[in-house]
Parts: sequence; C-alpha cells; structure tokens
Amino acid sequence: MTPYFDIWDIIGYIAGILCAIQNIPQIYKLYQTKSSKDISIHFLVIGIISGFLWIIYSINEKNIPVLLFGISEVILLGIVLFLTYKYRPNNEEPDQVV
Repeated sequence: MTPYFDIWDIIGYIAGILCAIQNIPQIYKLYQTKSSKDISIHFLVIGIISGFLWIIYSINEKNIPVLLFGISEVILLGIVLFLTYKYRPNNEEPDQVV
C-alpha cells in the first residue's frame, strides 16, 4: 500500500505543528524577562489537560501524528508552567477566579 497525503492531511500536520510550537515564544519570553506575573495558571492547566486527552484519544485511534503533537504540547506547556512558578514573585498571589 502506497502512503499518500491529500490536502486535508497537510492541513492537519500544519495545524499540529503550529499547536505544538505555539508555546515556544512564551517560553523564550519567560526566560528572557524572568517575569511571569501576567501568565494565567488556569490557561496552562486547561492546555495540559487538553494535551493529555489528545494523547489518550490518539492512543485509542492509533494515530501517531496526533500522539506526537499531544506529547509535545504537554511538554512545552509543562515548561511554561514550571517557568511561571519559578519566576513568580513569592509575595504575589496566583490568578484569582473572579
């Protein structure tokens, strides 16, 4: 069987790659400025949960590309979460739900 890609496969891969790398500029900014006061912890937690759900889904569907993008999303958001806590001032409260 010959593998082939149609336009929808290409769109899916581009979407996955963009989703996976969208956090790299934030990681760079956090590292450069050493400030995380404007980063939403809730955003990060929801993104990490979403990534784990994509991983579970992709394992069930045996979809390797979605699995790889899900894993990279969780890793990159985990880095953002780590840097957010690392650079958050000790006396500053985390995000408050209003």
